[in-house]
Amino acid sequence: HFWKVYKTRKRDSCPVSLPEQKEAFQTLYGAQPAEPPQRPAASGVSATSSPNDECMFASITAEELHVCIKKLKRGKSPGIDGVSADMIIDGGDLLHDCLLQLFNRMLATSFPECLSVGMITAVFKSGEKSDMSNYRGITVGPVFAKLFAMIIERRLASWAEEHGVKARGQAGFRKNYRTTDNIFILRSLIEKQKQARQKGGSGKLYCCFVDFKKAFDTVPRALLWQVLEDLGVQGRVLDIIKSMYAHDSAAVRTSEGLSEIFRCLMGVKQGCPLSPTLFGLYVDGLEKHLLETAGIEAPELCGILVPLLLYADDLILMSTSPEGLQQQLDALASFCEQRQLTVNLSKTKVVIFEARKSDCKEFVFNGTTVERHDEYRYLGFVFHATKNMAYGVEYLVAAAKKAVHAMRRRCISLHLSDPATICKLFDILVLPILSYSCEVWAVNPKVGAKAELVHRQFLKQLLGVRKSTTNQIVLAEFGRFPLQIHFWQQILRYHNRVRALPNNRLDKLALIDGFWDSNPPHRVEALSGNWRSDVRRFTDTHGQQIVYGDLDFHHC
Repeated sequence: HFWKVYKTRKRDSCPVSLPEQKEAFQTLYGAQPAEPPQRPAASGVSATSSPNDECMFASITAEELHVCIKKLKRGKSPGIDGVSADMIIDGGDLLHDCLLQLFNRMLATSFPECLSVGMITAVFKSGEKSDMSNYRGITVGPVFAKLFAMIIERRLASWAEEHGVKARGQAGFRKNYRTTDNIFILRSLIEKQKQARQKGGSGKLYCCFVDFKKAFDTVPRALLWQVLEDLGVQGRVLDIIKSMYAHDSAAVRTSEGLSEIFRCLMGVKQGCPLSPTLFGLYVDGLEKHLLETAGIEAPELCGILVPLLLYADDLILMSTSPEGLQQQLDALASFCEQRQLTVNLSKTKVVIFEARKSDCKEFVFNGTTVERHDEYRYLGFVFHATKNMAYGVEYLVAAAKKAVHAMRRRCISLHLSDPATICKLFDILVLPILSYSCEVWAVNPKVGAKAELVHRQFLKQLLGVRKSTTNQIVLAEFGRFPLQIHFWQQILRYHNRVRALPNNRLDKLALIDGFWDSNPPHRVEALSGNWRSDVRRFTDTHGQQIVYGDLDFHHC
């Protein structure tokens, strides 16, 4: 009840009329896709399934259903049929047994047309409110369709992981992957190139941060089915996925009511749990395409080439030379032509890490120059070409200060004055912003101190004392500890998590790369001045030495 009251705010309605909204979304989702000119090359590993691949043909089990029902969240908006997730959760065994029979009937036959209609709500992003291009469509489908899609997604994702279909550099929407992993890998590669300068290398990492234009919304479905078949998706799973899209349609919901229903012919389904996995399988073939391209000069981790990092459709191309990055851009152009994807060049930037401004190499994509920047916000963290992680933390600090001000304004409007409650709100609403990816950047105490300032200022304002008041007294008054303790808890947990990962994971390779020389393959002493050495310095200082002697450096 508290959060319902706290979060309830009057939202500005969209000034665009219902017919105009319907026309905009119908133009986007209802456009007739072009026929695929030719069957594309297989993405990743081809024909990985066999006729005996049970998960592609097996009926849905009660366990699969119950696992997915537990993932449903209460209080979510119902679909066009008015059925909410709460009803299914509270339905008990009787309803769940009926659902199991229904879902297996659907799997054996086809997906009902009545479950194929979603409701689209326009959510404002930024810019001019009268321009529909500044709105994002959020689609809510029937909860029965969502639950069924969750079961199919769970089965398809497990199959893809088991058969090694996913790109090694893809971290988006995968179990036991997170945004911090890619931030950590990118930091490790930048540091490795910087250290390579000591051995006579250029010390530069050439990166192109690629933005796709409405990537999820413009996937041609005929091509998607071909890619899935090439990967080895077959049987009931492939048939039911196609059936789920056969009658895909939507209506726009506004304060004026619901629009007429229109067909959706393009892209993966909005709001469907299956869509991220389908898109991932569609785009993951880029990694194989790059590795088969000559002269890309990708950076390495333990002897493994790392030409890209992906988080769903967030892409970084990486090379140790300007010629290599240009080769990758050319390869990306051919892949996009094959898969009918569009790169948004206005948001695609090149960043050359550890490069001087005099390095004026020009990069082109399909004949158009790609703009070079000194910084880029990647997965919520800002990287700078020549400055350390402290630069990105400044942005987190600024965002956290805004969150503090917004929280205090809301507390005043609700007449909340209890210090314990306000501190709890800080931990829930502000700390996640302030400590975002702290596992990667807070190993440097000077960097962590920047974030600690926000915490101290908040406590002193809440207590009503001067800025010069002793920090220890303020912390003791509230019974709180410095954020550095929280940061190091996160860092050490992350270190232990990465250390326990399989050796084929890029974040694990980034951890052990400092102990590895691939030419010829042998173990070496770790270099100093990187994330891992900072962690070891901290643990050594506190009498808890980390030993890496048990790490397996084979089969990377």
